[in-house]
Amino acid sequence: MLTSSVFDAWKATAVSTPYGKVLLKKTRGYVFLQRHGERGVPPHKINHLANIWALKSIGVSSVVAINSVGSLKPDLKPGTFMIPDDFFSPCAAPTFFEEEMRFTVPAMHESLAQDLLRVCRSLGVSVSFGGTYVQTSGSSANSET
Repeated sequence: MLTSSVFDAWKATAVSTPYGKVLLKKTRGYVFLQRHGERGVPPHKINHLANIWALKSIGVSSVVAINSVGSLKPDLKPGTFMIPDDFFSPCAAPTFFEEEMRFTVPAMHESLAQDLLRVCRSLGVSVSFGGTYVQTSGSSANSET
């Protein structure tokens, strides 16, 4: 089990999907999803299909994914909330379509990006607007280590 968090007081709901069960935490119109699951699976084993299906099935219309990453820019200090406007993934073609040739291009909806920027500024959070999120491959599912 993962360590306790601010979400512990939120109401837990298990959602069954064709891809497996997902635990969601809800409060006052907001939903929290621990994408690594209750037991903290490694990134290459995250059940993205189940997670997205569960969120869609309860009517979620916008998703903000928080990632703990680094930067190649010295002016982006640790703790800065970066709102990207571009995405680059040389290792994957993100898709949920297994029987046809269709791809998803991850993007930040402009009004959601502006809302995030406004909220960060109102809370005094260090924020950087614009930049490219670069996704790397990480561990291999077939790795022996």
